Amino acid sequence: MAGSWLNLEDLVEYHYAIGITKHLCTRPALQPTWSKLVHLLLGMNEETATDERVRALQSKEFGRRGGSTALVELLPLPAPGIGHWIYGDATTIPYLSSRERYRSHVVRHRIAAIRERVAGQGLKR
Repeated sequence: MAGSWLNLEDLVEYHYAIGITKHLCTRPALQPTWSKLVHLLLGMNEETATDERVRALQSKEFGRRGGSTALVELLPLPAPGIGHWIYGDATTIPYLSSRERYRSHVVRHRIAAIRERVAGQGLKR
């Protein structure tokens, strides 16, 4: 069951499919979350994290199918901040009634799925 909770998409293909390409074009804007992660990745590889290098990695290599990185959300439902929870009013699914119920329901399954992918497949997509 755990594996069904963790399907990975190619970051660039997905964003082109939904029409959000400003972080992936010829001179991409730095995406705040991704660029921080790219800085960390470059530092771990002892590379200098110039804006141009971050842009290049963000737009061409980061989160790509067959690449060396994957972006995995522990709690995948989007929210503008921890003080906002829209799902309780938007659905009758019991575990979405509050952020706390969502977290307690989802975290255990997501951790198991992530561990399974890392151990069994190395997060290959």
